[in-house]
Amino acid sequence: MGKKMKKVFIVLAVLSLLMVPWVSMADTLSDSELAAITGQTGVTIDISAMQIDLNLGTITYGDLDGWTGTNSMGNDFTNPGYINASFAPGWPIHIGTPDLKLIIDIGTSVTTGVSMVNIAGTMSGPITIDGIGFLLTIDGVNGAAFDYAGNSGNPYPGWGNFDPTYWNTVYNTNTHKDLGLFCLSNISISIPTFNVAIAAH
Repeated sequence: MGKKMKKVFIVLAVLSLLMVPWVSMADTLSDSELAAITGQTGVTIDISAMQIDLNLGTITYGDLDGWTGTNSMGNDFTNPGYINASFAPGWPIHIGTPDLKLIIDIGTSVTTGVSMVNIAGTMSGPITIDGIGFLLTIDGVNGAAFDYAGNSGNPYPGWGNFDPTYWNTVYNTNTHKDLGLFCLSNISISIPTFNVAIAAH
């Protein structure tokens, strides 16, 4: 066999070897087997039991334009007013969660065009909360902003560096009107299954 023929033979042999895997892959699945394959839709999230320690400063609801009208207390309440729930410092809210399974699907209606997120889930047991304590006030001070300003050097501090400025002002002085200290303990919430739908209009 001449040198040219040897080279041609070697090239053909290499090409045939390279083609074997592709031929093998093409013959692996038949048309009916390929038709039976479907993609997985939606998202499934499994969350194992968690233990959470949550520390809060102040949660505030404000009415920025006040109130116009007359009642037994007068008629000049047109300045902003705030309801503040200031959480007890040094008392973390301990939350225990069970095993949680979430299934999230998103779709758009073929008739209305409205898009929707559907969240379904199961819980293996109750959500438990050891205790919550907070001071509830009604006054002209935005408690959350008061806390934020008091910690302006580090707006996202760890609890060890957080100064509950609003709590200290309200709890230690009589300059604000408080409704009292509210405490809840040994809370257990059971939601074995749930389904939440959120639509965009």
